[in-house]
Amino acid sequence: MSTNYCIALQPICDRNFRHIADELSYYSADKKTGVHFVDPVEATARACSTALLELGLPSLIGERTLMIKAPIHWVADKDLVEILPNKLIIELLDPESLDLGLASLLLGLKKRGLRLACPHDKFGELKNEFKELFDILTHDQFIEQNQITSSSVSSYQHLIRQLNCSEALSKARNDGYAMFQGNVFSPLKTLEAAPAKRQSNPIAELKLLQLLSDPESDLKLIEQSLIQQPYLCYVLMKQTNTADHLRSKPVSTIKQAVLSVGLTKLKSIVAAVTLSRHDPIQKLQLRTVLMRALLAEALAKKTSDVSPGTAFFCGLLSLFDRLNGTSLEHLLEEIHVSTAVSQALTQRAGPLGRLLNIIEDFEQQSVGRYHPKLVSLLNEEFVKVVALLNSIIIEPLPRT
Repeated sequence: MSTNYCIALQPICDRNFRHIADELSYYSADKKTGVHFVDPVEATARACSTALLELGLPSLIGERTLMIKAPIHWVADKDLVEILPNKLIIELLDPESLDLGLASLLLGLKKRGLRLACPHDKFGELKNEFKELFDILTHDQFIEQNQITSSSVSSYQHLIRQLNCSEALSKARNDGYAMFQGNVFSPLKTLEAAPAKRQSNPIAELKLLQLLSDPESDLKLIEQSLIQQPYLCYVLMKQTNTADHLRSKPVSTIKQAVLSVGLTKLKSIVAAVTLSRHDPIQKLQLRTVLMRALLAEALAKKTSDVSPGTAFFCGLLSLFDRLNGTSLEHLLEEIHVSTAVSQALTQRAGPLGRLLNIIEDFEQQSVGRYHPKLVSLLNEEFVKVVALLNSIIIEPLPRT
């Protein structure tokens, strides 16, 4: 087996496009097709250098459900199953291998919260007593609508993957699928049109992000920039006066709020607000944009070639134009970035450009040409960034 591989957490949404679960997957760097990761213990040790165990799954997925693919012999290993969370979905890769003994074992696991999924194309081969074990049927492509609503399968939830555009997502929802997964929830390949009207000024917010990304920026300049953006001030004060940050009494000034949350978290809050829209699908796309920015910052800390703050800002800008429907050229004209950032974004030139190329290859699970040590570092930083995102990402608030 190749020593180069990368892991991924792929969001799963319900019919209201709420992010309810994450599928943990493993991909070989030497293959164009994904090889799904079936052993969290092994992948923890090999792909993440124990980062998953150190951070814990709650840090990565919060209260959401974890989904993995696994063969039956893996599920039968009680020692492996015991380390997994109670909120777990396992899709059996070989349900045709079920027997009465394994069925009894699975029933015991289901009593502690396990849910089982079965590929739809294998479900029809099963004996009726085994069909009753499953909760979810998975699909990699559309089937006739009457095959979803027929009495024989209507009691199951149907999960469909590989949804790559809003039209496919709409069709899946109308056909009766209950759970959805695919690139439609990521701006890396498919992007929704930007809203026609925004109440805030994204260019001004980007300029503030530029200030926050510079470790030498004056706190007074940051405060002055915030004061000119009422909505950002509202979000910041609301975030600061939550139970997590509140000390003896609520903060009452912008300066106090900035000092309370710290520049690192403030940068993430501003980025989240800058990218947010009233769209649950876009909320998931937002995670991908912030993921790239934070991963760029984390990798920059491992080298002396690139400033971490500049790497964060560059990573954000590399997807901002597509997510918000504003041309990259226009953005660069408005915010006057350095030549190094401009060339990295437009030509992928210089150390920043190389950093973006590495991250983009990692996002596409195409890291076969990189040294295994670099791939291992990418995996390790990836899970740390996921945990960080879960701690900083904020719910969209109504704009007035």
